[in-house]
Amino acid sequence: MTPDQTRGLYDPEFEHDSCGFGLIANIVGKASTWLVDQAFSALARMSHRGGVNADGVTGDGCGVLIYRAEDWLRTLAGDASITVQARFAAGLVFLDRDPALAAAAQGILEARLIEEGLCAAGWRDVPVNDAPCGPLGLSSRPMIRQVFVDAPDGLDEPAF
Repeated sequence: MTPDQTRGLYDPEFEHDSCGFGLIANIVGKASTWLVDQAFSALARMSHRGGVNADGVTGDGCGVLIYRAEDWLRTLAGDASITVQARFAAGLVFLDRDPALAAAAQGILEARLIEEGLCAAGWRDVPVNDAPCGPLGLSSRPMIRQVFVDAPDGLDEPAF
């Protein structure tokens, strides 16, 4: 294609192999179930990008990032009998499936939180659906737990 044949922003010179991603957002920052549903729909269509192992089944772990889903996280915490304060954070932690090693890692994380003046409000087991996993994925799948961390009184938002 010659330069006079290019249209818009597309130029075949930009074509090359690389990993991709999708982005869907509400530019005014309004949360919606529709937006999350669209993100999962887009994610389900990304197997073409080569993120599948040689077994043809095991994926590369791509996912959806949701910004400050506070109401949803509060609901998850409550369902797990965890009470969080007005300001809190949540994080996903990948742990060894050996219960003793997982407990040791959790203890280290909790100790570090205490050193930073924070407190783990509780831990939640994250539901996992192993059905789509291939043998390679199953052999290395971690235990996934969610930690809820409370902000202490007086700690400002940026510092937290």
